[in-house]
Amino acid sequence: MSAIPVIDLAAFRNGNAGVRQTVVKQIYQACHEIGFMYLQNPGISKDLIQEVGGLEVQTTTGDWIASPPIPDMVVVNTGDLMQRWTNHVFCSTKHRVIIPNDSRVKQSRYSIAFFCHPNDDTEIACLDSRQKQPMYPPILAGEYLLQRLQATYLADERNLR
Repeated sequence: MSAIPVIDLAAFRNGNAGVRQTVVKQIYQACHEIGFMYLQNPGISKDLIQEVGGLEVQTTTGDWIASPPIPDMVVVNTGDLMQRWTNHVFCSTKHRVIIPNDSRVKQSRYSIAFFCHPNDDTEIACLDSRQKQPMYPPILAGEYLLQRLQATYLADERNLR
């Protein structure tokens, strides 16, 4: 996949079962192939949607592709926990924000990260992919989150010394 796909959620909310199934397949494909997607008509305030840009997503080949702002759409990243839970069927994607080298450099860019996380006592066990053995042992969601936070923030603390 060389571009971030656009998925219209209005079709899901307003369509029949066949249309909803098509949207579900589009989301699955986006999660599986790149881990990012644009959601059109997401049902949230337009004030929360990116306008300045600068977001880039790394493809599976290591190339960086732009995720330019598209009016009235939000960008969604699958994330590390979903990658683990799906036994790498859905991918978590490296991403970054670059500083624009044009007039946009004078505009403020704000990011609002929203993380969905299961209850701490939810077991995260690789879902049966029927293609490969589980890549990870089961873990409670709270323990997984603590490990990720420690790996992120303790590593940063060690690098500051």
